[in-house]
Formats: sequence, C-alpha cells, structure tokens
Amino acid sequence: MANSAFTTGLTIGCLVLAVWVDVRLGEARPTSYMRRIAHGAVSFVVLEASVTALYYAKAHGLGSFGILVAVFLLFLPALVYSFLTGLWLMRTLADVARLARR
Repeated sequence: MANSAFTTGLTIGCLVLAVWVDVRLGEARPTSYMRRIAHGAVSFVVLEASVTALYYAKAHGLGSFGILVAVFLLFLPALVYSFLTGLWLMRTLADVARLARR
C-alpha cells in the first residue's frame, strides 16, 4: 500500500509541477507544431533513459536511500518534462481542431 501511495503522490505532484511550469512559461512555450512534437519525442527518450538508469542503480545494489535520491534526481524531472510536453501536444490538438472548424 505504501508503494502505490508514493507512486500516486509522485505522479500527481509531477502533473501539478508540469501545469505550474506551463503557466509560468506563458508565451515562451514552443509555438511551432513541429517543435512541440520534437519535444514530445525527446521527452519519451529522456523518460526511458531515466527508467533505465533506475533499473541499473537497483541492479547494482544501491540502497533504498540511493534509489529514492535517484528517483528525485532522475525520474521526477523526466516525468515533469513528459507531462509538460503532453500539455503542449494537447494544445496542438486543440489548435488543429480549432483550425478544422473554420
């Protein structure tokens, strides 16, 4: 139960951080559709690399404190970036839908 509560809390916290960063960026977010899609692809690679690094750390006997530090230093920023690019891609879909209605 404690692991699922931590995972849920981490995910919700990352989503809230991504929304906050998106609001703070305002008009500085990427305006080009291709740049948003490129950010989506990069975020996928970064997220996969962070998960691979966590598996590597666990396989090499890093203690629970080390795993926790790795989660907050590697996985949390990657997850926030993934959620942020997901918000940008949803904005892209909304823009395309708006253009299609015209």
